[in-house]
Amino acid sequence: MGRRLYVGNLSYQVQESELEQLFAQAGSVASVFVPRDKFTGQGRGFAFVEMGTDAEAQVAIEEFHEQSLGGRSMKVNEARPQDSTNAARSAGWVHVPGIPRDPPRPQARHLLALVAFPGIELRIGAADGALLCIVSRVVPPRLTPTLPR
Repeated sequence: MGRRLYVGNLSYQVQESELEQLFAQAGSVASVFVPRDKFTGQGRGFAFVEMGTDAEAQVAIEEFHEQSLGGRSMKVNEARPQDSTNAARSAGWVHVPGIPRDPPRPQARHLLALVAFPGIELRIGAADGALLCIVSRVVPPRLTPTLPR
């Protein structure tokens, strides 16, 4: 049993302090991390809470799993280490059924097309026979005010 817990199905407005106060009821809280969207600053609906001991983590799972917070039923489990599949997915790789999930070697990538939309740039490439689509840049559109003359 690990001390690091995954807390899912959270409200996007949840704050670290709110989770810290809640989980402190089960024991000492070492840290709380709520991943946030880099453009809006809004929470992504999940968090990681590290408890002081394994026993406190187990108590927190038993006490808070399926408990309501902000009108949503929390999912509390032991956090799993990030494997290469999750790392590739979080880096922007898209899995296509029938193609192995291992991320391709960087030296095997070949750019086939570059597609640009307002605010988004997609790179479509190939690696070891797999077709890949990578979102390489997401830029919020700039609004230019129209001034009356």
